[in-house]
Amino acid sequence: MEILPAVTTGQLADPHTGMNHTLIVPGAGYALDHDDEPLTGRVHAPSRYGRRREPGLQRWLFSRKLAYLALTFGVVLIIGLVTWWVTEGQYETIPQVGGMAKATARTELRNLGFKVHTAHGVHSNTVARGEIIRTDPAIGSSAHRGSLVTLVPSLGPVLIQMPSVTGMKLADAEAALRKAGLTPGKVTSGPSTTIPVGIVISTHPVAGKPWPQIRPVAIVQSSGPPLPNLVGQQESAAQQQAQQLGFQLNPVQDTKSDQPAGTITRQSPRPGTTITPGEVVTIRVSAGPQLVDVPNVEGQNVEQAIHILTDAGFQVSVDHAGPGHRVFSYSPTGQAPQGSTITIVVGFSILP
Repeated sequence: MEILPAVTTGQLADPHTGMNHTLIVPGAGYALDHDDEPLTGRVHAPSRYGRRREPGLQRWLFSRKLAYLALTFGVVLIIGLVTWWVTEGQYETIPQVGGMAKATARTELRNLGFKVHTAHGVHSNTVARGEIIRTDPAIGSSAHRGSLVTLVPSLGPVLIQMPSVTGMKLADAEAALRKAGLTPGKVTSGPSTTIPVGIVISTHPVAGKPWPQIRPVAIVQSSGPPLPNLVGQQESAAQQQAQQLGFQLNPVQDTKSDQPAGTITRQSPRPGTTITPGEVVTIRVSAGPQLVDVPNVEGQNVEQAIHILTDAGFQVSVDHAGPGHRVFSYSPTGQAPQGSTITIVVGFSILP
């Protein structure tokens, strides 16, 4: 039987009941499936008819779910960026500029986008002059980019005018310094011919000078008169001076000196140094020059006599007692200290 290309409807009469029935005939391309369902007068089209199944990825990419997901992600991203900008993005942390020089700190802050103002500064006993003590806003806090940051530099330590403490006893001078806000420093001793022992004779700094509060003040107190120069004196005279000034002598014999016996040739400590009461000063005392024989120059020509005596290590003094050039006497005779002076008397002599 040939399938018509169009659906034809008509009413047929039932020969038994006389009722009319509608007959549905499928169009072209349709087929009846009599194996699956019983014939009921209805014709079903196959479920896959006219469709081509799309790939899963393609259907997902063009689905509404992806659009909703992308929209949600975009909203969340925008909200996050706005939140970051409002809470942190517009702000920058004030860097650690404490202890930096003013110029360095200004450059550091400007590079981060801040405006910088330098205040007059304050005194500090811990931060050097010209270095930064603090900032406003504080170091480590957050500030809006482009906002103003104030630098507070150090003016150096507090300066206090040095009081006059010379002429005071050491304890009183130290108390006066503490009262003025200064710190007493190292105490040394120095000789003085006019200021008694234990009295302050000088300070560093001098009175009236502004001085940093944290720097100690050096004090020099008198140790009394300085050690005199004893060299060239006789030991007996030096003993009298030692008793007057309150020190002691320790004499040591000097056997190599050509000075007269009893003459002080060296001393320790040196002259002018500080001497404390009861201190011992060592002196070298000459034992006298070595005695040597004096050559006999009587009857010698004056020039020959001088030559002989100087070769023996003596000094020569010539005394002209009359005409002539012969030595008719000299003194001392026998032995004399080496280097001492021999006096010769020159005149007319009948000696050969």
